[in-house]
Amino acid sequence: MKIEPSFCDHWKTKRLHRICGAEAVLGLLRLWGQAKIRREYTGLVLNPTKLAAIMEYPGDESLLWATMTDPAAPWLDGAQDGTWSLHGYAEHQAQIIRLWEIGRKGGRPAKAVVHSSTNPINTSSSSSSSPICEPNGNHMVFQTPTLEEFIETGRKAGIEREIAEEIWHDNESRPITPYGQWTDYRGNPIVKWQANMMARASQIRARRGNGVGRPNGNGKGAPESVWATQQRIDAATKEIERIQANPSNKEQVEDSFDRRLKAQPMAKVRALKASISEMRQRIAGVGVAA
Repeated sequence: MKIEPSFCDHWKTKRLHRICGAEAVLGLLRLWGQAKIRREYTGLVLNPTKLAAIMEYPGDESLLWATMTDPAAPWLDGAQDGTWSLHGYAEHQAQIIRLWEIGRKGGRPAKAVVHSSTNPINTSSSSSSSPICEPNGNHMVFQTPTLEEFIETGRKAGIEREIAEEIWHDNESRPITPYGQWTDYRGNPIVKWQANMMARASQIRARRGNGVGRPNGNGKGAPESVWATQQRIDAATKEIERIQANPSNKEQVEDSFDRRLKAQPMAKVRALKASISEMRQRIAGVGVAA
């Protein structure tokens, strides 16, 4: 989702913050984020209670509604049928909306028809100056799945909802390619997200496993090598970083723009840190024994 650098200093943002507080500004970002997840920014059925719930706004619902729908400084535009649309969303999120529309049309246009060997006619409207590349005969536009579609695909593959949500949010936190593909940690496009999801789910399960070694012939765990222990420390450290970087794991600090980890993610971080400390002590013990 595209957020302009001037968002915090925009007069409408300052007005929203002054009237309704920091929670409303954060709630506005939640409202925009839900529009991206659901791919719906028009035809929204809203009322004061529902809007406050979506934005997770703890204050006066009527005041929030009046501020968000004020024609002099609107965040929501009313339609004649009683529904609402996000003010300016189509303009500021034009690139992502364009990818949605291309994906709905199948992603691949008809190939160019060549009428002569010297003057082929190119039906693609892409150009080097375009902010995103349009599809042509050599490229397939990829449409990323919604959170609901991702979870359902994971369910059919036997992947827990929590793990599927974790992978989806992680994918959404990184840039997409000009053709609408997710990218991995190295910036490479994720061509087959279903296979990527299954592979990463297996990695997450293994990382969260309780075993500390492979069983030997007597059914007892074989001693874990220093290298293997260090690998688990590295994995736990990355998991802590992932939890701390995920916006959905944080909550607003009252009367502030600061955010902190929610109780459950914080408990996971503490457990991981305790595990890291224990493993480092084990490595230190091996070093002393050697």
